[in-house]
Amino acid sequence: MVDGKAQFTLGMEMVHAKHQSFIDQFLNRIISQEEFLESIDYHESWRFPWGHYQKFFEMAQKHNFPIVGLNSEGTLSTRDQFAAQKIINCLEKRQQTTMLVLFGELHIIPSCLPDQVNKASPVSLTQTIIHQNMDQVYWKLAAKKNTASHTAALVQFTKNEFCLISSPPWIKYESMAYWYDNLSDDPDFDLRDSHIQNGLKSFTSNIHENFLFLCQNLGQIFGFLTENDRSLDKEELSDFNVYDYTNLDLVLKKINTLKDKSLRNFYRELVIEGRILKLPDSNIYYVSHYSINRLASAAGLHIFYWHMNRLSRRSKNKFHPTKCSNQKRFNTFFALEAFSHLCSKMLNPHRKCDLYLDLKRKAGQKSPEQRILKKALHLISHPHQFNKNLAKDLNRARPKHVYRLAQIVGRIAGEILFENFVVNNTEKASSVAQHLFELEASPKNLEQLALKCFNGASFKQGQKRYF
Repeated sequence: MVDGKAQFTLGMEMVHAKHQSFIDQFLNRIISQEEFLESIDYHESWRFPWGHYQKFFEMAQKHNFPIVGLNSEGTLSTRDQFAAQKIINCLEKRQQTTMLVLFGELHIIPSCLPDQVNKASPVSLTQTIIHQNMDQVYWKLAAKKNTASHTAALVQFTKNEFCLISSPPWIKYESMAYWYDNLSDDPDFDLRDSHIQNGLKSFTSNIHENFLFLCQNLGQIFGFLTENDRSLDKEELSDFNVYDYTNLDLVLKKINTLKDKSLRNFYRELVIEGRILKLPDSNIYYVSHYSINRLASAAGLHIFYWHMNRLSRRSKNKFHPTKCSNQKRFNTFFALEAFSHLCSKMLNPHRKCDLYLDLKRKAGQKSPEQRILKKALHLISHPHQFNKNLAKDLNRARPKHVYRLAQIVGRIAGEILFENFVVNNTEKASSVAQHLFELEASPKNLEQLALKCFNGASFKQGQKRYF
């Protein structure tokens, strides 16, 4: 198609229109691929794997056709109007061109972007809409054939509207999970308010039922929930409330009932920072906004508390993570963070976190957290002296300090446990998780786990991968 004499133009949602000059420089080989991705802030602005789009840019360089950035800020309607005008401008400049536009599924519904293009165009245009891998179409085709087909199929809806089925739905969701992963710490992003994908909107419409679904599945993965478990255990697993920022007044009211002033201040700070947390002596979990990764992490917290309370009931030694020494508190927070990150990795293997080189770089930069980052780096750099160094760090430390140190180190441990043991099948998921639940027993278990995670030449070469 691009080898012929006819002109061809490619419009892409993945690049913001304000970065058009960088697109042109990259296509003209003035800047490298790495410089291009950095210039458009790709891993923060788009987040889907670069390999999905790289081929288009290689084709544009080879066949000398332009690529136009169509993305912008604003609501779905505002962005459609902006993109439509950009498309019309391109067609007016290159009147003989055929333009292929790659845009998100909700934008290419006939009443959205295609309709805006028709309204903006001074002449009649012929538009063809091709949806890709729509769930309903895939399963209808699979039902007709009595099996899920692995061959591509093109389904025609109307004269100019089609659906291409080239992969099963779970491939699409894997890619989407990678994208949501990078939004998980964005306080402005909320799945409930998002218009990105209807299935994920409906996921949050019954948050209790779907959160329980996540907990049950994760409980089975780690071997904590089986068909033989007592009904009391299953009933306790469903005993929770999940609140987000829309219930902030209720959450703060609960926090204000805590008798310990330092704990009240601690939990208020966590809420202000948008952290995922369980309110002490309650069944309330706070998730500032709903994203796939945040809900998976919160499910990990719930399973952890649920399982620890089961063990405590059997040993008649009640589990009180907030009423203990700093050492015990660190062990609990460390295990909670490592396990909750492990849970989110089980549901979204693409999720990434800072590793050794990332921590080293950030610890060298001036910031409010520089001191805590240096201490975390020192801990994981000397796993043979983990408990000795930790005791110094925890001496008279505030709860917030203990929590943040445990969170940084615990998240890296969760990442390593997943990548080095679960993925490589050297240990079962249930065995890996059990190491974390045993941290409560003694500091010796903590140092053994530190050696397991942080003692190796390859560990100090680790860094977060974006592409």
